[in-house]
Amino acid sequence: NQLATAFIRGAQTWPVLTTAKHFPGHGDTTVDSHLSLPRVPHRFDRLQQLELVPFAGAITANVDSVMTAHLSLTALDPEYPATLSKATLTGLLRQDLGFDGMIVTDALVMGAITQQYGPFEAAVLAVEAGVDVLLMPADPLGAIEAVCEAVRTGRIAAAQIRASVERIWRGKYKTGLTDSAPSCHAWEHDVPPPVQLEQIAQPPARAIQQAILQATHQQRGALRTDPLALPRHNLILVDDLVGCRYLPRTAPAITLPMQHGYQPHLADGRWPVMAGLPQGQSSTLLQLFIRGNPFRSSANLTELAQGYIDALLAANRLQAVVVYGSPYVFEQLCQSLPVACGFSYGQMPEAQTVALRSLFATAKVPVSAVDATFTD
Repeated sequence: NQLATAFIRGAQTWPVLTTAKHFPGHGDTTVDSHLSLPRVPHRFDRLQQLELVPFAGAITANVDSVMTAHLSLTALDPEYPATLSKATLTGLLRQDLGFDGMIVTDALVMGAITQQYGPFEAAVLAVEAGVDVLLMPADPLGAIEAVCEAVRTGRIAAAQIRASVERIWRGKYKTGLTDSAPSCHAWEHDVPPPVQLEQIAQPPARAIQQAILQATHQQRGALRTDPLALPRHNLILVDDLVGCRYLPRTAPAITLPMQHGYQPHLADGRWPVMAGLPQGQSSTLLQLFIRGNPFRSSANLTELAQGYIDALLAANRLQAVVVYGSPYVFEQLCQSLPVACGFSYGQMPEAQTVALRSLFATAKVPVSAVDATFTD
């Protein structure tokens, strides 16, 4: 509670919006709401003593928005999950806790909602419950039309939509770096100032990012040297090559090993073990980008990675492993490996640079004369 309120107060001086999530408390669940609906049996007095405390503190600290939880709390509403519950959002959050900022749903494509409700009915129920912003509906245009139809038929009051628009407008106004506060109903006649993206990722923020990456990076063992003439391969395993934004052709995960003579080979979770990797005597740097997709398990990709590790070890070709993203995968795969292992929580280019520079610093690996250009 103290850390959350301190963060919110610290962010108030900047053109950013803060969010407290997931209301009314998602900590004590045994079911992943991405896949199914968690049901929490706690009594209301327990919620007041524990789950609701950080939200009350966040509201006191003027948090800008609250994100809903896709879970069933029968003490609050025996029929609807919190995201679709008027008793929870309008009654408890708005009236009892006094929150007048934006209420945002968690992603409406999550199994906790889609298993029981259609995309259009879920959108209408959420707005009826008091939501201002519908996050990730399966059919955005259909959800908009469903809400408009609910307003036309009187199911949702037009005044409620106007109140939501005003809250959203205030949020846009805050991110526009203006000195004056908007007046009531200013959204009806004023255009919100543009968001000034140049204020994001300034040098001090980048320095903090770099310090965090350095402090949390892990390195075990030293990179073993090998004869320069021995072929070196850089095998990169990712969840989805097509949607992989952190591995352009100029990514450090590709270019830095190339400076040391490692030729890149990219694969994803659909490849069989060792597919496409040149055979014969060689050394292999294995880089694993495994963060875990919340809508599906990462177990298959982890098993595939284990298969690569086992095959490379059996052929005496594994030189080092670097894991980006999941500390659990790092512990599972690298705990007892007899080769150098590195780990970074990040997957972005900055994280790749920190991990690989640390790895190559552990051994004197001669730079290859190979031209460091990406080749398919």
